[in-house]
Order: sequence, then structure tokens, then C-alpha cells
Amino acid sequence: MSLGEKIKELRNKFSLSQEQLAEKLNVSRQAITKWEGNTGLPDTENLKSISKLFGVTIDYLLDNNSNGNFQAVMREEVNYKNLWDGYDEIVSVLKQRYPEPNEIYSLVKTRKLSIASLMIGPAKIEAADYLKEMAIYFLVKNYRTKMLIKVTKTYIETRELPEKIDENKFIIDKEKFTKTNKKI
Repeated sequence: MSLGEKIKELRNKFSLSQEQLAEKLNVSRQAITKWEGNTGLPDTENLKSISKLFGVTIDYLLDNNSNGNFQAVMREEVNYKNLWDGYDEIVSVLKQRYPEPNEIYSLVKTRKLSIASLMIGPAKIEAADYLKEMAIYFLVKNYRTKMLIKVTKTYIETRELPEKIDENKFIIDKEKFTKTNKKI
């Protein structure tokens, strides 16, 4: 798979247009078109930016023998002074990025019961986890993919989920997520 094919595949995995990707990388849409068409190459700084945005190595991008069979992760820096005050803005951004027929659901993150949670109470442990991490989670799904969206005060992380995952309850990196009935 060529560099251009990898850039296009990563862009499409996260439902980004060429213009949206160009904006995130501070380049022109024409540059993205050239890269994806293999008629131009990103310079070193742009390769670093692509690598950082999509959570892949530069080696992966440049190695024509590696394919795209992995769970992609995209991390974008943001700055929310108060996450809950920005909730409506976050939902608006997600709806713009993932319009119909995508479905967006809020998620609840829990963790396995421990001795501490039995003594203190699971609700208090969950609240302490939220205060420590300060994150809001969403599930975005369409006919092709399912994605876990993690929003903190400093970044939005989008992680592609395995195809065969149960969207109602799943575990990722030892964290348990439950889909709420609340469709955004």
C-alpha cells in the first residue's frame, strides 16, 4: 500500500474530507489530493503531523509493504476550560463530523468491582474516576465502522473499534463501556 493510499484510508476511516484533513494539517486541499494521488509527497514536518494526528509511525506511512489492517486512532488537541460547559459544542462538532446515517450514542465507562468499590461504593469510585480523568465518551457507528470517541479538556481521541465488538457493552484497554439508550 502506497503512502497516498494510507493517507486516504486513514482520512476515510475517520470520515474526514480532504478539506477537513487539510485544515487539521494546515496545508491546502490540493496538497492532500496530490499526496493521495501519489503525485506529491508530504515534507518531513507534514509526515510528523500526519503520524501524530492518526497515531501511526512514520515508518508505517513510508513502508509500502505494510497494510492498513489495524485499529486506527486519531487524536486532536482541543482546549475546553470546562468540559461540561462545552458539552453542547462537543455534540455539535460530532454531529457535523459524523452526519446521518451515522448514529452517535453517549457511553458510560465503568470498571470491574474491586474490594475498594465494595467498601466505598461503585458510584463513588466511578465519580472519582471521572474527576481524575475528566472525560466524556461516545460511540459513533455506521454501516461500516464503530468508533469510540473520548473527549477530555485537552484532546479528542477517536479510536476505531473491532468489527465484531458488541456495541452495547465492550471492554477496551481494561475499561468497560456501556452504551446508553441516549442517541445524540
